[in-house]
Amino acid sequence: MSADLNNLLDSLGMPVEAAIEQLEHSLVQAKLQPHLLEVNQSQIVTTVKKLRARFEKMCLPLDTDQRDRGQLLLVVFAGLFSRVESDFKTFVNAVTSLQLPEIWKMVDMVIEAQAIQNIVLTDAIVDLSTNVFFLKQLKLVTQFFQGCQAASIVMLGSSPLDFADNEKLSMPFKVFICEFLYHQVTGLPSQVLSCGICVYLSALRLDVNAEIERNESEGEESQGPVSLERLCTRAVDLNLRSNVFSPEDFQLAESTLVNAQKAWRNADLVRHLDSGIEMERACCQHAELQLVCYQWLHEDVLFNSQIHQPMSGPRRSLMSELKKAIQTLVQYGRENLSPTHSHHQQLEKTVVQRLKWAAGANPTLTQTLQQFEDSVADTGVALEGEIRMAADLAKISKGILHYEAMLTRTQEALSTDAVYSQLLNKCKESCLLNKSSQSLVTNVEADLVETKMPSEPISIEWIKSVMDVLNVKISEIQQKHNELLRDIEAGKEAIKSDANNIRIVLVPHHKLMSDMKIILKSLAKLEDHCSRPGELSVSGIGDYMLLYRSFSENLSALLKSIGSEEMSEDSLRDIICMIQSVKDQITRVYNGLLSMAPPLVMSCTDDPDGLTDLSSAKVVSRSGDFPPMPTKSLVSSGCHKVDSSMTDSLVLGAIGRGPQHAVKAVGSATSHKEKVTRDPITGKALQERNSYAVGVWRKIKQKLDGREVDINKRLTVSEQVDCVIKEAVNPDNLAVLFEGWTPWV
Repeated sequence: MSADLNNLLDSLGMPVEAAIEQLEHSLVQAKLQPHLLEVNQSQIVTTVKKLRARFEKMCLPLDTDQRDRGQLLLVVFAGLFSRVESDFKTFVNAVTSLQLPEIWKMVDMVIEAQAIQNIVLTDAIVDLSTNVFFLKQLKLVTQFFQGCQAASIVMLGSSPLDFADNEKLSMPFKVFICEFLYHQVTGLPSQVLSCGICVYLSALRLDVNAEIERNESEGEESQGPVSLERLCTRAVDLNLRSNVFSPEDFQLAESTLVNAQKAWRNADLVRHLDSGIEMERACCQHAELQLVCYQWLHEDVLFNSQIHQPMSGPRRSLMSELKKAIQTLVQYGRENLSPTHSHHQQLEKTVVQRLKWAAGANPTLTQTLQQFEDSVADTGVALEGEIRMAADLAKISKGILHYEAMLTRTQEALSTDAVYSQLLNKCKESCLLNKSSQSLVTNVEADLVETKMPSEPISIEWIKSVMDVLNVKISEIQQKHNELLRDIEAGKEAIKSDANNIRIVLVPHHKLMSDMKIILKSLAKLEDHCSRPGELSVSGIGDYMLLYRSFSENLSALLKSIGSEEMSEDSLRDIICMIQSVKDQITRVYNGLLSMAPPLVMSCTDDPDGLTDLSSAKVVSRSGDFPPMPTKSLVSSGCHKVDSSMTDSLVLGAIGRGPQHAVKAVGSATSHKEKVTRDPITGKALQERNSYAVGVWRKIKQKLDGREVDINKRLTVSEQVDCVIKEAVNPDNLAVLFEGWTPWV
């Protein structure tokens, strides 16, 4: 808190004493020249206002749990100062609101009060004076917190002996009160009292204005302030002559006044004595507390010197009693509170179960059951928090007591100090040896020491024992290494065996695929031929052939890599990647091949030829082993699409019967005649383009443009020649050649 206040004062940009002096100088000038106040002091007043806003923000009301004692004390100080400021403004408003005759200012007490008055009751000067005393308040609070901090340092024993009594702490407050009364209040009470006496004299039928004017009309020797005492005497004489009260009453009142003054003086003396006694008691209590703290901190020195008698019992006995008390509390919690908590939980479960039974018979009790369960849950959470807090508190108390026990001259503390001293001496000796030694410890030596920590200085026996430990570890590592090598060799043999099995399986696979390639190539030509709307479209065959070619190449490269004798870590990573790639391609190759076998049209209900209306056609799959590919040609709304759908069924249905049937199906499909297409207006027959010829023309054009391999990329002549050579020497293409041609000759 002291640091926060210092930072707040540092934001002024100048020492607080200099700011106060500057404002007081401006206050003196304002009394002489009020019109120059705002011009000269606009900057410093703005700075003080910002400072006040920051101070008020520091004193905002927060939860008590979120504040420390310093913040709470600062809030109290701020409340007291704000009350003094508001009461002073109320007093000033009351004084300025008095409507008094100007002639009463000729009374001597009023003149004397105005002479000692240090403040002019205007709004600007009052505000400036308030800013001055706000800075003094900040300075006062800062000094108080600094004094408290110094007292705490003295109490902890980290500073020379200097007791901080209440007189030192309260002295800045007394100085502030004196300055406030002198600069703000002096003269105003006397003026108010003089005016009140004049009003009372007027009530006693004395014409105060006439008496003052009569005094002014007399000779010049008697001119001057009108004595208030003379006015009081004239009022008494007037009332005595008028028999308002008798001389006996006057004498009785005078004697009563004297007795009252004596009684007031005695009461005031008693009050001062009582306050002094209370202050001395507080100082004595504070001094006793500090003395007890010093005795606790320096018990050994005080008991050995026999200078001071202890005000409390021995430290070790008190620590022992505190330990016993905490142990009793912890044991009580374990023995009594825990069983009670368990019993309470069991009762809660019983109540919940019975409420559930009752809610089953009476649904209106469901809300009661929910409320009870929520209450039990909230209570359980709060109780768990209290249990954790109690456990933490017991742990912290034990830690504090253990720390204090280490500061007490007990057997446990002395033994701990002795062990710690020995450890420090060994550390000191090690540092001296390290400093004086010229040899360096290598990493190998450090590892040896970590392997087996020497309990004594290093000797030959220790080195031999370390060698035995290392030999055991080396043999264990070699055994594990040999086991890993055997596992690796077994894995290699298993992988090679699997690769051989794959090669054996590939022989019939290639034989089957050699037959399928003829069909696929025929279908690819059919794909180029059937490019018009309404005709058969077997899309993706070229892409499928490229996919299968890539699959064959990757599988051959994978088997070749697995068959190699030398394998490194990088090659193993590449093989794993290739296996994953081939695994993905197998699924695509298989699914792509199955997708080319659509369902067949078995019968048509409305047309005897089965070719006129396909809306009622029954679609039956040729095989139940895989799902058929949906055919687009079956979903038609006119008879002009019947030929293409029938062609699709004939061609793709022939795949399962062999390549010769598929080729014949393709020929029969292409030779099927469509109906003549006529112009809807003139009725003339329209010339149709030969689709097959267009497909052949497109293929030739792609070869001439260098786009046969990739339609999106144009190859140069050399690249096209290289591509043709690669196709000619590709083992996959050579493997499907007819062996009767003997291409290897």
